[in-house]
Amino acid sequence: MTTVSTQCFSSCWHFFVTESYLGGMDLYVQEFGVNKTHDEFYTDLNIRAQFNKFVQFIVARYANEPTVMAWELANDPRCNSSVAASASCNTNTVTQWHADESSFVKSIDPNHLVTSGYAYILSLSTAF
Repeated sequence: MTTVSTQCFSSCWHFFVTESYLGGMDLYVQEFGVNKTHDEFYTDLNIRAQFNKFVQFIVARYANEPTVMAWELANDPRCNSSVAASASCNTNTVTQWHADESSFVKSIDPNHLVTSGYAYILSLSTAF
């Protein structure tokens, strides 16, 4: 039997402590951010470097794994999260991050698909 999996890099596994969410992108912002806004995950070079260390490790380790179907960059990426975004965050901010991260992943593993989760396809005006 063949198992096909997708590896998600950020905010795919939600950890709930009481009623607050702490994990994924917001954890990077909390730990390494300057202004502590959610969109720093997409724009702050230090946060991106820290995130890419993790991505590099995982993708390099499983680049030749035939049971990996795709690398998922994020689950429901958007400007707002449990941490507020700055006023300058917009769809271009998130789209540019996707372009940069896809290129980074493909530079390590050109053989697997790269994707991103997106749950707000029916309400684009509120997604970002």
